[in-house]
Amino acid sequence: MPSKKESCDSTPLQQCLLANNNDQTKCRKEWDDFQRKCREKQKKESNKPCETCKLPEAQ
Repeated sequence: MPSKKESCDSTPLQQCLLANNNDQTKCRKEWDDFQRKCREKQKKESNKPCETCKLPEAQ
């Protein structure tokens, strides 16, 4: 059975931003969780900068 690859899931953050008209102040918890997961993933993979840890752009 293949191992599950850990990822920086931005879905909760994107959903929060969408529900709050991109008001980042209302999505602080989601943003903090997203950054923490990305940092953990980055440490496991390599010393490269975490490109996915950037705040998603407003659509």
